[in-house]
Amino acid sequence: MYAEKLEDIVKKSNKKGRARTSKGDVPLSYSIENEEYFNNIPHAKEWLNSIVRRRGSSIRSQQNYIARLTHVSRVTGITDFKKLTFEDVNRYDTLMWEWGMAIRTRGGNLSVVNSLLQYSEILNLKLVNRINKELKPREPKDDHRRYLSDIPNVINIWNDYIDSQKNKYNKFILRMLTDYGLREEELVTRNLNDFDADNLCIHVVGKGNKYRKIEFVDGFEERILKAYYQYKRNRKEPNKIDDIDTLFVTKFNTRPSSKSIYDFVKYHTQKALGEGFSPHKLRHLTASWLAILRDDNGNILYEPTRIMKFLGHESLDTTIRYIHAFAKGANSKLNKMKNRIFRKTGNIDDLINDCPPDELPKLIIRLLLEGKISDSQFDKCSSILRIKNRD
Repeated sequence: MYAEKLEDIVKKSNKKGRARTSKGDVPLSYSIENEEYFNNIPHAKEWLNSIVRRRGSSIRSQQNYIARLTHVSRVTGITDFKKLTFEDVNRYDTLMWEWGMAIRTRGGNLSVVNSLLQYSEILNLKLVNRINKELKPREPKDDHRRYLSDIPNVINIWNDYIDSQKNKYNKFILRMLTDYGLREEELVTRNLNDFDADNLCIHVVGKGNKYRKIEFVDGFEERILKAYYQYKRNRKEPNKIDDIDTLFVTKFNTRPSSKSIYDFVKYHTQKALGEGFSPHKLRHLTASWLAILRDDNGNILYEPTRIMKFLGHESLDTTIRYIHAFAKGANSKLNKMKNRIFRKTGNIDDLINDCPPDELPKLIIRLLLEGKISDSQFDKCSSILRIKNRD
């Protein structure tokens, strides 16, 4: 019965949407035809309207809901979800598994079904509980805590690069993005009075015109203040009267654009870390850095809820995802850095001797972080650095 229905559906369905497997399953994508089908499902339109009122879902999210629910209805042959049984859902999930649907896709489809079953006109909580207990596919996730040990090395190398910047404009922007996780728009729209050095905070108007006050990171107040005052002494006067109060002024005496900040960050992260980061990825770095900060007694300084407010997130899940994503990739970033640092052949002594004087402090710090340097070599490096500092 299911096979016959499936063949008819595949023949009638349009060709939009990518094929999920070589077997050719029902396309899981939004189309006008799917929306017309969706509108004929009892209570479906009212359910979708209730979600939009409650969550304020975007048009794309609404189209996603329509595509998913229509897919379930077409494959199972059920149009009235009041008549849906566990056996129907089980067969549907089995077909998705046989077609090679990703766990995340299968889970999303079942979540849409559960949401409709919890709608007041269809309310069937017993079926929802059984689906969650027996069918809900959960994507296996690595514990991001096992990657957290790699993050300090990444952050130390990046901070070392920022501190080595001679251009005060570059240094201040990179410090603001790294320590406070500002978005591009939040950065370029800041004015002088938004950086409140007296009260040790930054006033930000972020996404959705929502205001938040970011207090200076505990224990790192001096670092941002030093970068700010060094930059302010060399700050240029903007050309336009409208930009007279802007915090950041480029070498062309204008307010920076979001695109220029994006390219700026990509360039410097590629140069320092061997991988180009977007400003948004630097927000991930900020979240991960705050998650590992400890006080003198070893206690966590920034709980996830505090990081959420710090970054201006509305959902704690978003903040946790930021930390998890960066922590999981920290090990691969370190490998790229190692390849960049040790791209030259030869022993450590040759690397040190051949290294340009300006690059020597960074090389030594990186060698120390990687544990590639012996005590005698470290003593030699220390003497080289002391001589260089005297000069």
